[in-house]
Amino acid sequence: MRTIERTKAFHRDWKKVSSGVHGKRASGLLQAVVTLLVEDRPLPTSKQDHQYRKPNPATLQLVRLGSHSDLFG
Repeated sequence: MRTIERTKAFHRDWKKVSSGVHGKRASGLLQAVVTLLVEDRPLPTSKQDHQYRKPNPATLQLVRLGSHSDLFG
């Protein structure tokens, strides 16, 4: 099982998302996806939007959180 690192940008993004209208739903979705990634299990095809990197096999780094347009312009 991997350890989880959260960047400052992720903390800011999470604060914004969790305080919004869909905060509870976002929390449940994020928890489900992070659990799969930490346990090194494959993501369902509906959650495989972009390929992710594993720079350190013992660590999962949460970098950013937001909509596609927020993250990629």
